[in-house]
Parts: sequence; structure tokens; C-alpha cells
Amino acid sequence: MTYSDEDLIAFHNGVLETAKTDALVQDLETDCQLERRLMALDPAAQMVKDSFALISPQPVDLSPKTAASPYWMSLAVAASTVAAAVMFWTVLPPSGPAWHHQVSAYQVLYTPETISMIAPTQDGLAEQFATLDTALAIDFGAGSFADIAGLDLLRAQLLGFEGAPLGQIVFADTLGRPIALCLMAGGADPSLAQAELSGLNTVSWGSQTHQFILVGAVPADELQAWAEALRAEV
Repeated sequence: MTYSDEDLIAFHNGVLETAKTDALVQDLETDCQLERRLMALDPAAQMVKDSFALISPQPVDLSPKTAASPYWMSLAVAASTVAAAVMFWTVLPPSGPAWHHQVSAYQVLYTPETISMIAPTQDGLAEQFATLDTALAIDFGAGSFADIAGLDLLRAQLLGFEGAPLGQIVFADTLGRPIALCLMAGGADPSLAQAELSGLNTVSWGSQTHQFILVGAVPADELQAWAEALRAEV
């Protein structure tokens, strides 16, 4: 099947029709050129490259190497490398789960401009959350986050960490700042725990079946309040 740039942008925004979305996902498994085109149209991809330029004397190639390595996994690996570089220069061992550091390093790359291009729709969000529900064995939908005061729901997408699914739910606050709720399968302490990772404030907690972390470049007390509201939803 042939895909226009408009199709690929619609896929990023979660508004591509279901039949074409299914075909695109299947074609991405074997078509590296299509994967490169999809990556080029992701507003976060260039920011990943720019951030690598700041910490590496050599340009970093984020293009997919194999059909089995989708570009969103490449972005997740890139975030991991950024986190590793930060930890090298601080010479301090990380505390907390490794995936917390990875998603925090990835979140550093997001700016208000990054998310300003996301145009969510009811149908698009429903499809995105259905993907997360299946991959992470969790049962929530876009409606679960519609009434969080001060946060607008923008997108839900499936990433990965060490071969396991990792969900990312993106919000914007009233100032347009990006906030991400990330989750993985696995039980953890339900109490809220604050930490600063990669220069960002975070609040993490768990349930009997999943682990969550909320990340953003916002004051700790604001993030804590949102974490309390979100914990009640998940």
C-alpha cells in the first residue's frame, strides 16, 4: 500500500482510519524506507538527534537498522543513551528503577512546541488506549483522564524497555508544558515517591499489577497534585 505524508501525520496524531492503520503497522515490520519516512515526520525525532549532538562528538544515526527494530524503539534506546551519558558525567549511581531514568531522559527532549502539533480526537485516543490496554494488560480508556484539572490529554503511545511494553500518556498543562505518565507491568508500592531525574521532577507509585511514573518540567507540588489525581484514576 502507498502512504502519503498526510497519512503518516494522521497516524502520529491517532486519526488515521483503522484499516489503513492496521496495514501501516504491518508494512512497518518489513519496510525500512517507510519507517524512515514515519520517523522524519515525528516532531520528537529531530529533538533526539539534536540532544545527541550536545553530548557526542560524532553525529548519531537514529535511522532503523533492521525491520525488527521500529523507530519508536530506536527513540527509546536513544533516550537510554542520553541517560547513560548524564550518569557518566555525574559519576553517581542511579537510584530507582532503570526505566524511570530512561523515560525521564526521553521527556527532557519534549518542549511545548513538540506537543503543540498533536491534534487529539476521541476516536484516535480510543484506538491508542486500546493498544495500550492490550499490550499492558490494563483496562482504561481516554475517558479515565478527561477530568484531571489542569491537564489536557493529547496522546497515548506504546514504547518499549528491554523488550517489555512501556506506555506513555502525554498531557499538556495550562501553560502548554508537556507532562508524561508512563507505565509498565509489575506490582509496586502504592505510595507516592518524589524524585528529580534528568533535571525533571517525577512522582512514581504502583499498584498490584503495574508501575507508574509522572514526569514533567513543572514545580514538584504541581506534579504531586496531578499524581494524586491520576493515581485515583488508574
